[in-house]
Amino acid sequence: MVARNIEVEKETAITTAATQQQPENELKQYALQLQIALEQMSATMQIIADQKEEIAELQK
Repeated sequence: MVARNIEVEKETAITTAATQQQPENELKQYALQLQIALEQMSATMQIIADQKEEIAELQK
């Protein structure tokens, strides 16, 4: 019976650790999504700037 209690406690500790780690993983996922979105926005802004420059040269 003592061995059974130890097994349950061990499984509970593993489950608790996994549950505590989940929000950290979600936070990392959101941070990665935000980083990707910012990179895409930066690339889009660069394209717009390049197009504005091209338009200005064509208008000359």
